[in-house]
Amino acid sequence: MNKAQLLKFVKVVFNKQLALPVAFLFFYYLSPSFGTPLMVTMRETMHMNKMMIGLLGATGTVFGILGYILYFFKFHKCNMRKLLYFSVIFGGISTLWYLYIPNQWWLLAYSIILGTVGAVSHLVLLAYVAKITPKGYEALVFAMLCSVLNLGSMGSGYLGGFLYDLIGFNTLVIISAVFTFLCLFFIPKLKLDKC
Repeated sequence: MNKAQLLKFVKVVFNKQLALPVAFLFFYYLSPSFGTPLMVTMRETMHMNKMMIGLLGATGTVFGILGYILYFFKFHKCNMRKLLYFSVIFGGISTLWYLYIPNQWWLLAYSIILGTVGAVSHLVLLAYVAKITPKGYEALVFAMLCSVLNLGSMGSGYLGGFLYDLIGFNTLVIISAVFTFLCLFFIPKLKLDKC
């Protein structure tokens, strides 16, 4: 890469139009995770065995594949802004479902629904990343934007673990949902084509 290409790359990466989408994606994935606290609840409070916990994970994965298929055949044709609204609203509402876990069969139902719709939402966000990636440096900038998603996800786990010790499971679930709902304020301002 010569000096001119390097300067152009720096200009592309530090584009002001790219800053808001990056903040939106980071904040969406930073929503505090309660996966480990949920596992503790399943084992210690609900007394679920390892087989049932494994079944829940496998169910979510299998129905995630169904979600990918649905996205490919149906949802990729929909309006991107509406899909982003759907992903954020569904993500916030489905997070609040975890305030009500009467038994393991509710968790199985959650795994089916969240596995399917969660996969669609994930592909919506990846499609959005692809849509806003500037021309000329698609592979590199897409990889950098996906790194932002991964950084947000890692931060989510750390933040969730830290907050769980301070505030407990139910409050953590509520805070996680609030983080997700706050992403709604980004969507009207997001650019939906190449930056």
